[in-house]
Amino acid sequence: MSRSVPMPRVPLVVLAAVLAVIALAVLALRPGAGGVSQATAAPAAVEGGVLVPYLRFAGTATVQARPDRADLTVSTRAEAATARAALAAAGARHRAVLARVRALGIERADLQTATTSVEETRRRGRTIFVGVVATNVTVRDVDAVGRVVTAASEAGASVSGPYFSLENRRAAYDDALARAIGDARAKAEASLRQIGGRSVTVVSVDDQPGTQIAQSAASDSIAAGGAAEQKVPVEPGRITVDAFAVVTFSYER
Repeated sequence: MSRSVPMPRVPLVVLAAVLAVIALAVLALRPGAGGVSQATAAPAAVEGGVLVPYLRFAGTATVQARPDRADLTVSTRAEAATARAALAAAGARHRAVLARVRALGIERADLQTATTSVEETRRRGRTIFVGVVATNVTVRDVDAVGRVVTAASEAGASVSGPYFSLENRRAAYDDALARAIGDARAKAEASLRQIGGRSVTVVSVDDQPGTQIAQSAASDSIAAGGAAEQKVPVEPGRITVDAFAVVTFSYER
C-alpha cells in the first residue's frame, strides 16, 4: 500500500518573494533590457500645477553717438641713388612729421609704425630708390583731427584717413538695448490687447550687439583752433549703434 507524503507548506511571504524574482528575470530578458533604461518623455514641470502663459518678441533700436576716436596714417617718401640713403632720408622727414604731431598732444603710445620699405625703380635710364616710412596715428580728441592732418601735411607727409570710431560704446549700447527691450514690450502689450491679457512681466532677455556705421554730420564740423591752425576741414559725423533683443514675457489673462 502506497503512502502519500504530505507536501510541506510554503509560507505566503516566501512564495511572493519567489514570484517577484521570476518576474524581474522575465523583464530582464525583454528587448532593450540589459541594465540600460530607455528614454521616455517626461511631463513638463509645472510650478504649482499651473502652466504659466508667455509671449516672446524681438525688439530693435538704433542710437547715434559722437565718435571719440579717429585713426589716420601719415607717410613720408624720399628718393636717392642707394636704398640706404633713400630710407635714411625718408626716416629723417618722418621724424620731423612725428615731432609736429606729438606737439599737438598725441601720446607716444598712440603712434604705431605701419611700414618701412624701399622700392627700386628705373627713371630715364637710371636706377632710383624710394624710401617709404608710415605711421598709424590714433587721435583721441576728435576736435584735434583737423589740426593733426594740417600739421602732418605741412611737415611733408601724405595722410590717409581719418577713420572715426566709438571706442567707449557702453553708454550708447546700454541706451540702444533699453530702447530695444521697450520695442519688444510694446509689441507684447499690443498682442495682449488682442487676446485679452494684461500685466506683462519680463522673464528673460537675449541680446545681440549690433554694428557701428560712421555717418557724416555737417553740424559737427571741427572749428577749434581757427583757420590758421587748421586748414583741412574735418567732419567726425555720427556713429550708429544698433541693439537687437529677444524678450520673453509672462502675462495674466
